[in-house]
Amino acid sequence: MELLRSIQGSEAVYRLGWTLLHTLWLGAAVAALLAMVLLVLRRRSPNARYVVACA
Repeated sequence: MELLRSIQGSEAVYRLGWTLLHTLWLGAAVAALLAMVLLVLRRRSPNARYVVACA
């Protein structure tokens, strides 16, 4: 239990939490951008959409 208390107030845990939150936010932004681009390309060939999604 003492270990949990010492970890809870740690600066490293604080920074790790913000890093994970920032990573999730960036991932959501990239996914939203890809969804919009794929929506525009919906009439293109599947190969074109695949190339865009992999890029």
